[in-house]
Amino acid sequence: MKTKTLIIACFIELFCESGFEGTSMAAVAEKTGIKKASLYAHFTSKKALFIAACEVILAQVTSEILLLQGDKTKNPDEKLFDLLHFFCIKNANLSPHTIQFINRLFVTEWDNHLELRELEAEYLAITQQHITSIFDECLAMNYLLPENRDRIQSAYTFLFHNLIVHDAYSATDLRNFWEIFWPGHLNNEVRL
Repeated sequence: MKTKTLIIACFIELFCESGFEGTSMAAVAEKTGIKKASLYAHFTSKKALFIAACEVILAQVTSEILLLQGDKTKNPDEKLFDLLHFFCIKNANLSPHTIQFINRLFVTEWDNHLELRELEAEYLAITQQHITSIFDECLAMNYLLPENRDRIQSAYTFLFHNLIVHDAYSATDLRNFWEIFWPGHLNNEVRL
């Protein structure tokens, strides 16, 4: 494993345990077995290391979302459920630390860290873009009435972000919730 990759992996693990403020460069150096000075040769600051970690996570998640979104064998409603399932239930394609990192990213206040708030906003924009794309498919397939789309998409997005933050759901809980939430929004002609 390359040194930079090792540093990022160790930072992600420590961030999951202690958050941004609780993760020191000294702890990262100790965990990686690299001298602190060498660590700073790769990353000039904790913030720079965090940004690199976010970029790695963002790339992994974006790749997985694109696979979900591009699955031509699934209907849009299945894709929306799969997106919830992907983030809320331990995903075989993402490590537990990746999921924990995402969860912590959403529950951390970034008021004093403009760059970190911007990264969080970028992540949210990417997920929202994919949600919108799937809702476009729902409209094209007449799953939703156009006049209900914005309201239903807002409700789904709210649900999506809240489920990510609270990762204590089982696959059965999520399926039961989805079976109540989603059919109530489908176009009556589709339900028949």
